[in-house]
Order: sequence, then C-alpha cells, then structure tokens
Amino acid sequence: MAIEFVQTRFAIGKWNWVEQMLGNEQKRWFSQQTVSFLTTLPICQRTMNLLANLEEEEQSLYWQAVSVNWIISQDDYEVTIRKLLEVNRPYTALDLVGLILRNEQESKDLSPTLLIEVLEELANSTFGTETLTPDGYHRCVDGVEKIFCELDQLNVEDSEIARLEWVYLPLLEQTLRQPKLLHRKLSKNPLFFAEILKFVYLSEDDRDESDSLDEEAMIRANLGRELLESWYQVPGLAEEGTIDSEELKIWVSKAREACCANGRGERGDYEIGRILAYAPKAADGIYPNSIVREIIEKLESEDLERGIVESLWNEGGDAEIYRNYAIALQTTDYRTAAMLEKIASIYDSDSHRDGFE
Repeated sequence: MAIEFVQTRFAIGKWNWVEQMLGNEQKRWFSQQTVSFLTTLPICQRTMNLLANLEEEEQSLYWQAVSVNWIISQDDYEVTIRKLLEVNRPYTALDLVGLILRNEQESKDLSPTLLIEVLEELANSTFGTETLTPDGYHRCVDGVEKIFCELDQLNVEDSEIARLEWVYLPLLEQTLRQPKLLHRKLSKNPLFFAEILKFVYLSEDDRDESDSLDEEAMIRANLGRELLESWYQVPGLAEEGTIDSEELKIWVSKAREACCANGRGERGDYEIGRILAYAPKAADGIYPNSIVREIIEKLESEDLERGIVESLWNEGGDAEIYRNYAIALQTTDYRTAAMLEKIASIYDSDSHRDGFE
C-alpha cells in the first residue's frame, strides 16, 4: 500500500476515512497488510487504540516497521520510545530522543529513567533489524551527547552517570561533553586512578597476569587508556585556578602507594607526572607550580619527570621560555631545573629538525 496515497487520503478524510477503510477492507486483508496500513498513520493514541485490536505478534511487527517521523503529541513520545526498545530498535529510539532534545520549542519531558534505559539498551544492542549508516553513526554520537547533557540537568546520582560515561567513553571523546565525572573521580580518588592503571598496564613483576588477555580485559584496557588520555584535571585544583597543596600531596602519596601495591609503581609515577604537567604556574609566574616542584624534588622519580616531559612535549612550546624557567630555579630546585632544561633542549631539537623539513 503506497504511503503517499494513504497519507493523502488521511489528510482529506481524517479518522473517518481510516475507520471506513478498516471496516471495509480489514476482513479481506492479511495481517501484514493491516500492520502496513497502520504504519502509514501518525503515531498517536487513536492509532495505538487500533493497534490494540491486533494480536501481540502483529503489534510487534508494527513497532519493528513504523517510522517515528510523524508523532502528533508529546504525550506519545515516552510510550513510543519504550516500544522501540522492546523490539530491539535502540538506534531508532535514540534518533527520536535526539530529535526531542534538539527541539527547543518542545518540552523535554523525558524521565531520566527512560534516558538511562535508552543508553543501556543501545550499549547492549546487537543491532537487530537496524543498520547503522555513516550518517546514522553521527546522529548516534550526537544523540548520546544530548542524553548526557540532559542527564546533567536532572536529579541523577553521579555514580550512575559515571558508570554510563565508562561505557560510552569512545563516543564521548568525539563530543564536547567529556566524561567529566570520571575525570573528577580520577582527581578525587587515588585508588580509582590506581585501578584504571591496573586495567591499562601489565604488572611490572607479572604477579597477576596470564599469558594472554581475554576480550573483556582488552576492552577495559582500551577504555582505561582513553580515559587517562582525556584527563587534564589536576588533583587539588580549585575552580579559581589555585591548587590545594595538601590535597595534591595526599593524592600523590596514596596514588603511588596503591600503584606500587598492584605492581605498577613505575607506570603510576609516569601517569602522575603526565597529569602534574597540567598544573598552572605558581604565583611567582614560574612553571611548574611550587607544589609540583616540591613533589619533584622530594620524590626524585625519573618516571614521574619523564611523564611531565613527554606531556609537555606533546603539547608543544617555546624552548626559550622553559630555559628561562630552568635558570630561575637552578639554585633552589635542582631536579626541576634539569627537567625544564631537558624540555627546552627537546624543543630546540624539534625546531632545528623542522627547519630542514
């Protein structure tokens, strides 16, 4: 049955025509024809009332086939989304949620429970009858971002959102809505930091590793690496840009202790150095921050210093600026000054090489 024909006749005859068609033709139609006819009508309470007269299997066929582009009332959004999830169409449900959340003229009256259910069903999906095109993938990323942004505004436990951030790390990395609760947890909880390192790195003494990693362990390792690479929130850093020195020192001490306990002390120091590289300048205008200098001088950890150096190298910078920092600190913070001179030398080498390319 041609969609254009039915929708044109519906525009003229409205529900009287629908009832007339069903009264005249339904007895002669196969069940699939009735379902096809209903899928050409708007999704609304009257269509659902007609649908309720069909067998359960036929209702399922309807929700497997219907397009969600014609929904009359916002009151029908939630039931439509739930029905799509029931028949394993989470991508279509996500499309609809994204459309609702993008429309500033409509009420965003979707429950947080439903939004979380969409994310969970999507994560567990085996695609079912759906095919994800490149354009569909971009809509999927956009829809996931929209849901997380909406959940940020609702009364949802931080732990619940953090759990979902972990599942959706690969997609969130492609959006402006970063996994901020996981980042905050890394910065606040040194034991969580050590646990993520346990996912990412093999132990340095092979105390708890088999010869090969299973698929689940590989997934955790990849997610952990993505999380660490997206994390720039220095522990102890306040919103105004100052660092609570005691909070940072305690975090570093506990993180190192936990990493050593699970056989990842060297890797732990390296990742600690990587995040310390993002600490702001001190009040005297010298980089790094005075508390970071204190940590460097006290710990005398080559792995931690290497983490700082490589992090700064990846960011790029001016050799002269770091050399001036080194000169300013050479009589008070020897290791820090040497580290800064090394950074300056790396930038010199990069500049020299670039000049011949």
